[in-house]
Amino acid sequence: MTEWSVFLVIVSLMGFAATIVGPIIKLNTSITTLTVTMQAMETALNALSDKNSTAHRNLWEKTKQQDAVLQTHENRITLLEGHK
Repeated sequence: MTEWSVFLVIVSLMGFAATIVGPIIKLNTSITTLTVTMQAMETALNALSDKNSTAHRNLWEKTKQQDAVLQTHENRITLLEGHK
C-alpha cells in the first residue's frame, strides 16, 4: 500500500464517520426534545385530570343540594294543595 492509499483510506473512514455521526446527533437531540415534551404533557394531563375530578365532585355536591331543595319545595306544594 502506498502512502496515498493509506491517506485515501483514512479520509474515507473520516467521511464515513462524519456521515454516521451527524444523523445520530440529530436523532439524539430529537429524542431528548420529545422526552421533555412528553414529560410536560404528562404533567399537564395529570393536572387537568385532578381539576376535572374536582369539578365533577363539585357538580355532584351541587346536585345533592338542589335535590334537597327540590324535595323541600315538593313537600311544601303537597301540603299547600292538601294532597296526602
